[in-house]
Amino acid sequence: MTYTKSRQDIDTFYARTDSRLLILFGAGEMAMRFINRFLRNRPIAYICDNDPEKQGTKLYGVDVVSPAVLSDVNPDDTVILITSLHVDEIRRQLDQVGKGFDVFSARSLLSVIFTEVAAYFFDHPGEIVETLDMLHDEKSKWIFREVVRRKQTGYSDYGDLIVPGTRPYILPEAFADSRPRDEIIIDAGAYDGDNIKDFIYVLDASLAKIYAFEPDHFQFSKLEELKQQIYYGRAVHPEIILSPCGLADQNMEMEFSVCANKGWSFISDNRILANLDGKVQERYAVKVVRLDDVIPKNEKITLIKMDIEGSEFNALLGAKEIIKTYKPRLAISIYHHGADYIRIPKLVKEFVPEYKISIRHHNKNSGDTVMYAYI
Repeated sequence: MTYTKSRQDIDTFYARTDSRLLILFGAGEMAMRFINRFLRNRPIAYICDNDPEKQGTKLYGVDVVSPAVLSDVNPDDTVILITSLHVDEIRRQLDQVGKGFDVFSARSLLSVIFTEVAAYFFDHPGEIVETLDMLHDEKSKWIFREVVRRKQTGYSDYGDLIVPGTRPYILPEAFADSRPRDEIIIDAGAYDGDNIKDFIYVLDASLAKIYAFEPDHFQFSKLEELKQQIYYGRAVHPEIILSPCGLADQNMEMEFSVCANKGWSFISDNRILANLDGKVQERYAVKVVRLDDVIPKNEKITLIKMDIEGSEFNALLGAKEIIKTYKPRLAISIYHHGADYIRIPKLVKEFVPEYKISIRHHNKNSGDTVMYAYI
């Protein structure tokens, strides 16, 4: 399954435009940014724009014209770069021309994260189909298809994928056949405790214990404050066990990166952002552990939530025995790497073949796609 003619990365874009006519679609700020940073003196035939007031003008000396000229263009000799945020609308417009243009999205090419995910989807169409076949419900299949399509095409609006009334990491369908009782939750990537508050609100007296893991020093201090507030503010409350460790498939120390101005923090080896200049403000060593080694053997875990910035796959490997033994509900973020959309559902089905797998998206932008697994 692929929604693009070419692999969506900057090297492929350069290769495709070496001997082809380059047309930009969108005469605005993004076009100026792309021309200044990436075009490397490549000639631009012209820039299409739907705004009549821009048509007939020039941008950096390049003529801005009506998209009507595309009807006379040979698609085999042409590459179109969408330099607008209205990616889907322009792609639909290009489809109506009916020529099968080779189209790239500047928004995708400007973002290393978008590029990595889009390129992975382009390279693994068969595995995308296999994952679709694995999904339990039609809603999940529609959401998954749309996430793949929008990631590949650089689309920015995901708001219509959000199921109204849903909370991240708490899927109603996962609780449909069993009344919550003595819930013991692992919250991996507990951040400042926002999800802990959600778990307490939704599960209430049925919530017995929470194991919360957060290696970010600043956020961990917020967790400690929240724990005291909960303990002193509620007569009945779950036991909360805090750990400043990260999760992995082995016990060791690893480098941890913090992007304070963005609120991101992650194991450096597991995130592309760690290698981008200017993104990381602080780095330090943290202890990472296997859940199978740190959770008591007789502790019947009922839900595992993970949003750990790209470390989810390895952390699941480190929780294999817990998952196979107790078959807890799983709520796992899969949007940090292109491979995670494929390998995480496959892995948990290998652990527990009877798991039902669902996909939900919880953000108006491209982040917060979550895989749910439940019996």
